Amino acid sequence: MQDFIKRIKHTNNLSPSQEKVARYIIDNPDQVVILTAKKIGENAKSSETTVIRLCYTLGYSGYNELQTEFRMFLLRSSKEETLQEFQDVSYHPTLGNGFVEAVLKEEDKYRQMKQWSDPLIQEVIETINQKKYITVIGVRTSYAAAHWLAHTLNIIRGDTILYQSQIGDPNLLLSNINNDSLIIAFSFPRYTTETLNFVKAGKKRGATVIGISDHELSPLFYISDIFLKVLTPKPTLTKGMSILFSLLNVIISGVIMTRESEVDERMEAYNQSGVDLQLF
Repeated sequence: MQDFIKRIKHTNNLSPSQEKVARYIIDNPDQVVILTAKKIGENAKSSETTVIRLCYTLGYSGYNELQTEFRMFLLRSSKEETLQEFQDVSYHPTLGNGFVEAVLKEEDKYRQMKQWSDPLIQEVIETINQKKYITVIGVRTSYAAAHWLAHTLNIIRGDTILYQSQIGDPNLLLSNINNDSLIIAFSFPRYTTETLNFVKAGKKRGATVIGISDHELSPLFYISDIFLKVLTPKPTLTKGMSILFSLLNVIISGVIMTRESEVDERMEAYNQSGVDLQLF
């Protein structure tokens, strides 16, 4: 399936109906193996013609070649639980005995998934360490995560700026972005053009982009150099924040481990520079 996703990223010109089919295929790889193109189209609320056109657009000889690729993918991963099995699990706890346990159990299901491989996380950490300047952007539902990450990175390594929506000056931030810059962008439904436009402008100025979003068909996927997919209970705004912060905790832990002596010095200086503020 990774080849399917790579083809989507390199194509970057799917029609809305083709994106709908592609999203269904990514979320239901087991169905591609057993269903016809017509049935896939129906399930995706599209058509058989769109399925076939999607195959051609992505460079497949037809639907049969796509099916063969997904059969091989499922054979390799047959011993592992699929993402869809987790997505199908739905908890509806009620207030009372067991409520807290039920909510935490749902979060643990997603947290225990193999969402991010070691090589991918290592690449993220290495990129954060290599780049001199970092800009973090996340607006609306993504702002809390972006604010925490920017604040923490600024403490442990410095040279990190948070994009401040509405009160910030994007042109000023972009004027300082170059090949030594890294943009870490968050984007979850509903995706915002503000984030995408800023990232696109930053890439034109040479920045590397780490994108964090919910799906391979997120608009951020196409313009990210490194993409981290965060699968969470829906909606992400009210139920998925703990999973997102689990990812950020992994990243921050890795950065600290690889810059241990520097981080110790910075933390010592940070702790000693505090000023007691009296409230009147």
